[in-house]
Amino acid sequence: MWYNPGIYLGGAPGRKSRSKMRKWENDKQFQITFVRLVNEALQRYSIEGLPETVSERVVLQSLLWYGCVVFYEYEGNLFALPGVPTGNGFNIYGDPGSAWVYSTMNGQFNKEIKLYIPGSDEAAFLKRLIGDSQKGTPTGVIVWENKMRYPFIDTVWFFSRCIADCYRTLDVTRYWLKRPLLLTGPEEYSEDVKRLIDDMDENPNAIYIKELVGVNKQTTLLNTNANGQNLTDVTGILEWYENKFRELCGLDSNSQMDKKGENLITAELTVNDQYQQMQLDKSIDEIQKGLDYANRFFGLNMSVTQNKATEMQMSESGENKEGEKDVTDEIQ
Repeated sequence: MWYNPGIYLGGAPGRKSRSKMRKWENDKQFQITFVRLVNEALQRYSIEGLPETVSERVVLQSLLWYGCVVFYEYEGNLFALPGVPTGNGFNIYGDPGSAWVYSTMNGQFNKEIKLYIPGSDEAAFLKRLIGDSQKGTPTGVIVWENKMRYPFIDTVWFFSRCIADCYRTLDVTRYWLKRPLLLTGPEEYSEDVKRLIDDMDENPNAIYIKELVGVNKQTTLLNTNANGQNLTDVTGILEWYENKFRELCGLDSNSQMDKKGENLITAELTVNDQYQQMQLDKSIDEIQKGLDYANRFFGLNMSVTQNKATEMQMSESGENKEGEKDVTDEIQ
């Protein structure tokens, strides 16, 4: 598990393994970013009306990671776990007749569940599956996250890679701003130079270099042309990726803010914002459609709602908490 505290207590490679350390830093930055964005993606919507035997956390994780979740009856209770359609067949619309449902935490539950098929109670033809070999009464309903039945986790992975790369670029740029020169010289001094760089990593006030007298006489300094403006440029790219991801999640971002941080009036909202909201609305509609089908068979009242960012509370005078006047007042 990536939560193992050992990775923080001496888990990082030692100084002698520079290549392993670089890989560890890259992997660790991606891991930190990925976990953070997964947590953000899990906040896109909430499921209400779940029975006590169903974990909302597992439902949200299943929809994010697999693009679906299976509600099923077992030993007189309703449960929900990740599931994948089995090879027992699909009807003419591609709806599966059964799914393997399993516990991802400990493998304690792994069972094939026969599914209710939408429309099959009105048209028996929709129960006809290619290669169907499972008999029995349906006990489960599969709820899809979107019409394409494609998991959002791939979007999380893509933006995690881009954002983590920006952070590592900032880190490397910061490193070279501190050490704007390269040393070149005979191979015999390579280890001495590496030791010198390692000492600089510790940020000492002074470095004793008597043993490096040969380096002083036979090496050449090359300027890396490190530029602090690169930090500003990469930061702008990083903010773009962060905001774009939150737009895709339907969460708060700077997409509706100008560069000064002022709220834009409704007429200035971009088509992109409206498009992103429409995509999330369609996803929520698809989830609700599946929940309605499950409600029908299990006698429940489950529903999905979008988790919108908390809007800034406005005082009666039209000023926000920072005392800045809302620009919408100017167009009244």
